[in-house]
Amino acid sequence: MLLRRLWALDDGDAFGRCIAVLSSHTQPVYSVAYNPSGASLASGSKDKSVKLWDLGGAEGVAVCTCTLIRHAATVWAVAFSPNGSQLASCAGDGSIQLWSLRAGGTAVASAALAGHAGHVSAIAYNPRGLQLVSSGEDMSMRVWM
Repeated sequence: MLLRRLWALDDGDAFGRCIAVLSSHTQPVYSVAYNPSGASLASGSKDKSVKLWDLGGAEGVAVCTCTLIRHAATVWAVAFSPNGSQLASCAGDGSIQLWSLRAGGTAVASAALAGHAGHVSAIAYNPRGLQLVSSGEDMSMRVWM
């Protein structure tokens, strides 16, 4: 089992300190993103999954609340919308998946975006959450509304 660490960076501590170890993925993790509230995060992995993590417990405790599987290849990036209601993930199979987040740390697939030729390597929401931009090995960036 692979372990991922969560670090606290305090002003007085130049190197930070590990406050949680997250272990659930079965392959390397390539992307992590905090929910805007800071109470949860998402991770994307070579195991083709996206995992949601609840960080609201005691220090040192992070709980995987949901495993999302829709991609057929490595998940290269994950990004939360600015209001925290949606998560986007992209993968080596050329897919972009949008997830509607639910109470209790779960999510449901809400849309699949297609258009890149080859793997999609990065995604980001604009500050208002009205657009999503993606980039991939086809040397293009696409803006989605």
